[in-house]
Amino acid sequence: MANIKNAPHVVWMFYGILLYEIAGLGSLFFSWSNYLCMLGVIITIIAFTRAPKLPIPVAAKVSVTLLYATIVFMVCRGSLIGNTPHLYGEGPLPNSSMYDIIRFFLVNPYSTFAILFPFVILVDWRIDEFMYLRKIALVSSFASIVAYFVFKDYIALADEFGRTQFANASGFVSVRSLANQIFVGLGAVLCMSWSFQYLIQKKIYWILLLILFLNFFCHVSGGGRGNSVIALGYILLFFLFLYNSSKSGYIRRSKIRSVFAVLFVAFVVVVYYLATKTSFLDLLISRTFEGGDINAGLRESSREEYMGAMIQDFNTDFLSWIFGRGVNGCYSLGKNNLRSSLEWGYMWLILKGGVIYLVLYVYILIKAFANGYRKSKNALARSLGFLCLVQVLLLVPFGLPTVSIQCLLVWHSVRLLNSPTFLNLSDSEVHRMINK
Repeated sequence: MANIKNAPHVVWMFYGILLYEIAGLGSLFFSWSNYLCMLGVIITIIAFTRAPKLPIPVAAKVSVTLLYATIVFMVCRGSLIGNTPHLYGEGPLPNSSMYDIIRFFLVNPYSTFAILFPFVILVDWRIDEFMYLRKIALVSSFASIVAYFVFKDYIALADEFGRTQFANASGFVSVRSLANQIFVGLGAVLCMSWSFQYLIQKKIYWILLLILFLNFFCHVSGGGRGNSVIALGYILLFFLFLYNSSKSGYIRRSKIRSVFAVLFVAFVVVVYYLATKTSFLDLLISRTFEGGDINAGLRESSREEYMGAMIQDFNTDFLSWIFGRGVNGCYSLGKNNLRSSLEWGYMWLILKGGVIYLVLYVYILIKAFANGYRKSKNALARSLGFLCLVQVLLLVPFGLPTVSIQCLLVWHSVRLLNSPTFLNLSDSEVHRMINK
């Protein structure tokens, strides 16, 4: 058994983020869970500072350097000489204490810390790290399944707005927000699935299928438009890699047909149940096709109106389109009312760092995908390349940078996919290092 103490520093970064995600689920009940979130972030930061570093990859030196310069500029504008973090809902920004600012940085999943993840590209990698990541994926899989069955009764009791109330709680929690917290480490699970042709004899893919369908069910239950698209996309992407593995000879075609049959039946059953036994599908459709406004209730979506408000505000200041307004930058809703978030990933990137940030962010991920798809000699590299591509596609329904295993894995993948050594590994070499 691998010695955890000797694990690569990047693996300790994943341990820290996994602790952060699991602790975030506990914060629904226990305020002290926030301290575990802080501990997870601190572990990640220490592991990064101690990890061996390499120069920026030559092939991506210009774009990555410009991205780093843009991020530093965003942080300086938003955190040091700009607005303090938006901690207490909408409206004018409060006068936050230093503790509040630190807590925001260490606990909020969309804080400055998430925006700093591209610096992971600088971390060196060891050939045995995937052996540890496989174990992290198994832990996160187990945690997701257990958490679902702990909370399934609350999800079943959701009201017509997709909200559920916990025992002894003073307010409601959105089911789609709950689903995001239940499926901790989904990115690690997907990474395992995308290279599962190396693990197929262990039948792990059945665990993954259960998680993917539970994730889809929960997001439709909560009426989350973007999250439902993402969850369905993960299932379809799994089909793609399943098919690819059959072509590569890792799985017999007879097994593929049986798996597809099970998946099709399961999907039909889930959709039929949602459509006939619940009001969830109606909620999802109404949020998709009924136009909401800024003052709309949960049954209607107001994200289009928020985007319209941001565009109107930015049109009065052309430089905001170019440089954004910093990591905690806001846009006006009128009547001295400010908002620091936006649910469209592409527009969120522009809000924080302008078109410059958006172009660099998307270009680097697309280039990593191209390297994995066209230049690699192993399926794992191609899988990680698709992970980078998916991150770009996710900017359409949501896709904001967040403190999660998935985002950490994306930017570590960028590092790997710019490494000729990793790209030139054969499938047999990858198989040995994963199953060591």
